[in-house]
Formats: sequence, structure tokens, C-alpha cells
Amino acid sequence: MSPAELSSFESDRKPTSALPRSEAARGLLVGYQVGRYRLVEKLGGGVMAAVYHAVDEATGQPAAVKVLLADADAVVRERFRQEARTHRQLYHSNIVPILDEGHEAYSDITYLVMTLVEGPGLNGLLEAQERLSVHDAAALLTPVARALSYAHQRGIIHRDVKPSNVLLQRAVAGQPGAVEVEALGGVVLPLLSDFGIARALDSPELTGVGRTIGTPIYMSPEQCADSHDLDGRSDLYSLGALFYRCLVGRPPFTGSTTQILHAHVYEPLMIPDAVVAALPEAAVEILRRALAKEPAARYATGDEMALAFERLLASTPTNVPPTVESTATMPALAVVRPPTTMQVLVPGPQPAPRTPPSVPSISAPSITPEVVTPRNALPPGRPSCRRRRR
Repeated sequence: MSPAELSSFESDRKPTSALPRSEAARGLLVGYQVGRYRLVEKLGGGVMAAVYHAVDEATGQPAAVKVLLADADAVVRERFRQEARTHRQLYHSNIVPILDEGHEAYSDITYLVMTLVEGPGLNGLLEAQERLSVHDAAALLTPVARALSYAHQRGIIHRDVKPSNVLLQRAVAGQPGAVEVEALGGVVLPLLSDFGIARALDSPELTGVGRTIGTPIYMSPEQCADSHDLDGRSDLYSLGALFYRCLVGRPPFTGSTTQILHAHVYEPLMIPDAVVAALPEAAVEILRRALAKEPAARYATGDEMALAFERLLASTPTNVPPTVESTATMPALAVVRPPTTMQVLVPGPQPAPRTPPSVPSISAPSITPEVVTPRNALPPGRPSCRRRRR
């Protein structure tokens, strides 16, 4: 497209009236256009942003556009754009690339543009399959660990690793970063998405007004404790929590948000005895190490964790967890499970040894005994004289 055509295109695409802020705040933007991208369908969203299936009006190519809602303040909006610009520098086969970013002054909408991934998220697979085989879980998360390591080496922390942020795009055998997943019946390319958005919104300015960004179910203890001194090992804890979810069929901790945050920091992590008995020791070791409460006890890098996954894959045949069989005339009945016995997978933090409080010593004042001299006593060294009676 020539500069003249682009100028004409830019002038023609703008709506005659600005989009009401309330419409943008609710994410009702289907049919609207931001930059070169016409929003066709809303794919999902959260409290601060919405994601749309869009079409590039200049090329006709599909794209995914993430729109920061208009009620976000100026600090959040600027950090959103800054992180988008940073993540455009990430070129990895297992990271969803960011193509563009911008801000519409007349509608006050900030947005970023990503490659549209045709395929489910890992969350959809986990909803369809209560849990995954060890082989499928390790195969899917190995490239994710590599992608995290790549980003960490460039000073970028994801901060929101969870099933819905791992997209699964159909691929062909031999494609870089692609893996075969038996539960999906073919080869897929795991793609880490929403890279850095949580980091962009979780700024010191926002913490002071009580706006916590993240997904507590998969957050690391230090993130739950609102620590600002995070590094890549926080993401590896979240990846370990995701591995736990794949194998056990539920997240590490459940309950209210407050209960989950407290449990990540202070409570031991339990696992059913039956699950441990069915897992290879290498899988249990990955869980124990990745989900350690202290960052120093976890894997140091994503590459190190990926190597652990690869060793597990080499020793584990492909298999699928057993399911309840059904017939053509009778659906499967729910399994009545006996009470589950649990064991500690990761202990809680050890309390610091308590030093008994020091009791201040009270010293009695020194008392010099008073020598009482009898009235008839003589000074020392003076001989005694007694007068004899006659």
C-alpha cells in the first residue's frame, strides 16, 4: 500500500463519532475498528482487557487484538504499551508474537495486536480431560519451559502462567517447538500468550491502591506475598503448579482467594497417595522441586526444568489415564471413589527457631556489712587491761 493510499485508508476508517467510553469499558467493540484492525468477534477477556478476533483491513489477514479497557488509568495504559513494545522483540517458536500496538486518541483505546492462534487453550483440554497422562503433560510443558527461559534471559517475567495462557495450535511433525499429544490425536504447537501483561499491570503504583493482578491458583508464594523482588523462578513455580493440575486433576490449592494466597505461602502441599503411587519418581521429583516454597530450592532456569521434563519423557511411554467405559446404549456412570488419603508433597516453610526472651538480670546492690563495735571493745592492736578486784 502506497503512502497516499494509506493516508486515504486512515481517513476513511475512522468512525464519524467517538465510541462512548462505557461501550469500550464493557468490551462491546464488535464491528469497531482500531488502527488497521476491524474487530469481528469477542474471544474472551478479563477485568482490564478484552481479546477480539480481528481482520487487518490493509492485508485481509486475521489477527487477535487485545484492547485495554477505557477505564484503565494513564499509568496502566502506558505500561501496557511499554510492555507490548518490549515483547515485540521476543522471537521464539513457542511465544505468540506481538505484531503491533497503538492508541486511539478519539476513543481513548489502547491495544496490541497478536497472531491469531487457531486452536484450543490448555484450559479447554483440561476441561475435556480431567487429567493428562504423564507423557502428554511433560510434552506440552517442555517447550513452555524453554520459552520462559528465553524470555527470562532477556529480563522479562511472565507472572501469569496458567492453562488459558498456553494456546495449542495445530502443527505438523518436525515443526520447531511442536510436540505430539495423544489426547489431541496429533501434533500441536504450544504457544505462551499474554506475555508480560500481568507484569505491565502489576506496578508499584497500583499495589498501593490494592489492585492485585494475577491468577492466585497458579501464583508463586513470593507473588502471593506481594513481593516486588521476583525473578524467573516465580514463573517456574507457576509452571510446576500447572504440571500438578495436569497430573492430579485439580490445582495445588483451592478455596477462596484469601485461602489460596495463604496456602501458597504457608501451607504444605498435599497429593493423593494413589496419584503418587501411579507417577514415575522423576515426575514426583519435578513437582517437589518446582513447587518448593523457597525460590532457591527450585530449578534455577527454565532450561534446567525443560531438561528434567525431557528425561521424564525419555523414560515414560505414551499412555492415557484410564477412563470409565460406556456403551452405545448406556452412558458411563460416575465412579464412587473411596475417601482419598493424602501425603505431603512439599512441606510448609519451617518456622524460625524461637529464642527465649532474655530476662534482664536484676543485681542486688552491694551491701557493706556494718561493723558494730561493742561499747567496751578496744581499738585493734591495743592490749586489753583489766583491773583486778581486790
